[in-house]
Amino acid sequence: MSLSKPVPYEAQKSILSFMDPMVRLEFAQRCPSIRNINKLIPQKFEYFETDESCFEVNQTVIRMGIIKLYKNGKTPKWIMDENRDGGSHVDLDRYGLSYRFQFGRDAEYIGFIKECLKKHSMTEIEKARKLEELAARKLRKDQKEPPFEQFLQVEFFEKSKNSGDLKLKNREFLVYDGNRIIKKAREYLSKKIFGEAEKIDIKTFEIGPNIMERAGMGPNPHPKRSFYFGDFSIKAEQLRIETLIINNATGNSLIQLRPFLDPNHRIKRIFLNENLPETDPIIQKNDFLIINSNYMTIFIWNRLKNRKIHLPKASFCDFSVRRVWESWRMEQPEIGRVWSVGFEKEEKMKGILTCFGKIEQAVERGTRLYLPINDQSEMMIWGEETMENDKEWCKSKLIVKIEVMARNSVKRKKYF
Repeated sequence: MSLSKPVPYEAQKSILSFMDPMVRLEFAQRCPSIRNINKLIPQKFEYFETDESCFEVNQTVIRMGIIKLYKNGKTPKWIMDENRDGGSHVDLDRYGLSYRFQFGRDAEYIGFIKECLKKHSMTEIEKARKLEELAARKLRKDQKEPPFEQFLQVEFFEKSKNSGDLKLKNREFLVYDGNRIIKKAREYLSKKIFGEAEKIDIKTFEIGPNIMERAGMGPNPHPKRSFYFGDFSIKAEQLRIETLIINNATGNSLIQLRPFLDPNHRIKRIFLNENLPETDPIIQKNDFLIINSNYMTIFIWNRLKNRKIHLPKASFCDFSVRRVWESWRMEQPEIGRVWSVGFEKEEKMKGILTCFGKIEQAVERGTRLYLPINDQSEMMIWGEETMENDKEWCKSKLIVKIEVMARNSVKRKKYF
């Protein structure tokens, strides 16, 4: 007689909620009886990142691209190098030409390429690519067979937790017929990974830049091409993100992401690196912004009304500090608002504290400065070494914090 007993319903829900997403995916495929419960339990991911060529789920990186191999076995070295770096990350026709290149104008482009080869100096790689395009256009114009075959290459890498290095675990190939298969492959893989859960919880969601380039696995062939989220099989309002990291941010990135976000869930933190889309609702409604730019000044504190704003670095002077303070006094920020800025050198940290100390209304109490806002609130300003619980979002050795508090309050709110 079998001693096995079915796992109770509540226990099944608990087990699924703590199961690794990739294991849970395989488990649901093998056990059809749990699929209905599986849909009800949110999928939980520690980390998800996407760019044009790859996406990373937890410690697994998946890269897709179109590679080219010559039928005579003599594939040029520069094409082999491109194959090694993942191949083309955009769909190509059977002649290896991007769909962005217009059909019916091959004769015009052939003449243009010949002129370029005659008049312009090029590197060996640039010249080889132009000659390859020239040959492809001639073949397409004359409707002849190309001398190569193309394959969709899908690579699976394991990412080291400590070093971030990538180790190739598996590589698969599919004959490519020029039928825009990359989009379909991204849809298929994302559907398998995200499963059929009603909600997807992601602790850290990052948008670019190129994953492989950061890992030393090859350059990004299209570094300025915009993020595109539409190829993923995710339902509207399905995503719940704790920390959002947007590198080289554009308004387009957030516009594409917005429909997939659960409107009842607030993102805890947003890291922005460049091109801050200040008017985007995702930015405006977020409680905590971390903004990084090589040209940031502390005036950004006045432009944004988020509850907490951190600058990893920023320029300042007596004038800018005074203007920021005057703007705050006019704005009358509510109790609990916090601003901060990171520093590597103690003299720089002392410099901004000195600038605040020069304001006539500044009062020093112990190691902190206080500036009155009104009869009910004041600003407390201080500098310190970055505490352990702040290092998740502040990578600097030192930090200066400015917090709006009730006047004469001895209780400090937790700054996270």
